[in-house]
Amino acid sequence: MTTSSPPSAPRHVFSAGDLVLGVAAVAWLLVTAFYCARDTDPFYGLLVAVASTVVTPLWLAVPAWALVVAVLRLRSRAYVAAALSALLPAIAVGVYYYGPFLGVFLRFQVERPGYVARIEAARAGRDDPNIVTGPTLVAFFPWGGWVTGSFGVAYDESDVIAKPFALRRELWRDRRVPGEFRCDGSVSALGNHFYMAGFNC
Repeated sequence: MTTSSPPSAPRHVFSAGDLVLGVAAVAWLLVTAFYCARDTDPFYGLLVAVASTVVTPLWLAVPAWALVVAVLRLRSRAYVAAALSALLPAIAVGVYYYGPFLGVFLRFQVERPGYVARIEAARAGRDDPNIVTGPTLVAFFPWGGWVTGSFGVAYDESDVIAKPFALRRELWRDRRVPGEFRCDGSVSALGNHFYMAGFNC
């Protein structure tokens, strides 16, 4: 009479291949962060820099490799290794759809202390071509532009910039503001009166 052996317990041991994938994953995340933070227009396309360079095959290969490893580890009941391997393709999908906004967030966090220092200096009386003082302080720190517009970080103490274009144009009719503020465009809040703004002029 034969007895069936009990099902094997889930494996939690990481192999050398998992460690190699981990090293590749770290390098991949660094490359991804670099390209997300590049000076590209956040209102257009996804990681145009990645899509148009020789980095693309490698960028796609690492999460594809991780997905294969995740399936193999799942079949061998190594659930922890499978879950960790699956993180990379999940991140790749997120970057595909939200990479430009991630780039905005990364660059803004790096440059924010400089913006705050310039704003405080302008409040103290120092002239700054990107800052207009008055009843409330407004500023525009350009990141780039195109023939018919520009984009960058805007600062508005009154948060009027977040209002519909027709209303803010009326509220700013008799105020001195950066020229871009009088144009229509896209505005996304970054917090503490800062905004990512793209203007069509």
